[in-house]
Amino acid sequence: MTHNKNDSDPSRIQNLILFKHEIKETLKKEAEAFESVEQEDQIKLVYEIKPYGGNFRYSIMLLNQSTQPITNVKIKIMFPGFLELHRCSPPTIIEDDSTRDKDKAQQVKLDFDELSKKSKKQINLYLVPRTLNHKGEIRTYVNFVNYQDYVRVLNSDPVDIIVPPLTIEKAIIPSSKIEEIYNDKDFKKALKSYGVGIEGEDKEDKNDLYFNIMEQILRFHNMQLLAKDIKNRVLWYFGKCWNKNEIETSRQYEVLVIGQIESNKIEFLITSKNPEFLISLSTIIASDLKRRILSTGIVKSVNDIYDLGCKNCGLALSSFPAKGESIECENCNYDQIVW
Repeated sequence: MTHNKNDSDPSRIQNLILFKHEIKETLKKEAEAFESVEQEDQIKLVYEIKPYGGNFRYSIMLLNQSTQPITNVKIKIMFPGFLELHRCSPPTIIEDDSTRDKDKAQQVKLDFDELSKKSKKQINLYLVPRTLNHKGEIRTYVNFVNYQDYVRVLNSDPVDIIVPPLTIEKAIIPSSKIEEIYNDKDFKKALKSYGVGIEGEDKEDKNDLYFNIMEQILRFHNMQLLAKDIKNRVLWYFGKCWNKNEIETSRQYEVLVIGQIESNKIEFLITSKNPEFLISLSTIIASDLKRRILSTGIVKSVNDIYDLGCKNCGLALSSFPAKGESIECENCNYDQIVW
């Protein structure tokens, strides 16, 4: 067997070594490209909207299931102008004031530096309708930088949101059934609590007026009085309601409303098996309450009527504090100033 003397030429050996090095570099680049694609596939955006205690809760969850972090995460959520942001978690979300127009889309933003590997971030928006009989869409847009410093985009599909108008009719039930409905787990509940921003001793003096306004609202919207405790300022109203746009096909749902004045708070507890109707009825009551209080001249602006739901968890605060005083939520211990 013969050998070519050039086979052992050092320059040719060097060339072979260089070629081997090039293979390693090529494989490394391919591996990085694959890992980049793999990370893209492992960044997920999950979202849903559901009725929740008289509000719509729009939840998104950004999941990083990859082995590398993502950075400079920017989230923008667009929602229709007939909705108002009631609260959010985390409370660091920024609402764009320039978009506060009921006829235009609104947006909120949240930025954070990093989402670590194998981690997730959840955001909840609690939205209340300004008025009824609307339909719109909510969408989420996410920008982030992957581990190779490339900007990537991840967007949701549009989610429909509908606020139906209601038709309400009076209905009578035995007073003994009130507790049965209240304790029925199939009946969803919404507690709406408000405080009127006036200072001094006049606050207590207005409670009888608020109680009368509360009763006027429920009578005006065609609900039936079941019982009333004037001394303790509590009343119980009942009715049946259905979607006004679908009178022929819509199912009727029973609705029980308990109104009370307590600790300088105006409160409505609304319960029904249809959670979307809870939202519509809560909207009707809140809008009418603010309109009637403004008409008395007690306050000059709707901004002087405060929602007393905790800014963190949403449950009603135990009382309406004085101006500038903080109050701690009995449910989540979040300390806050209402006005």
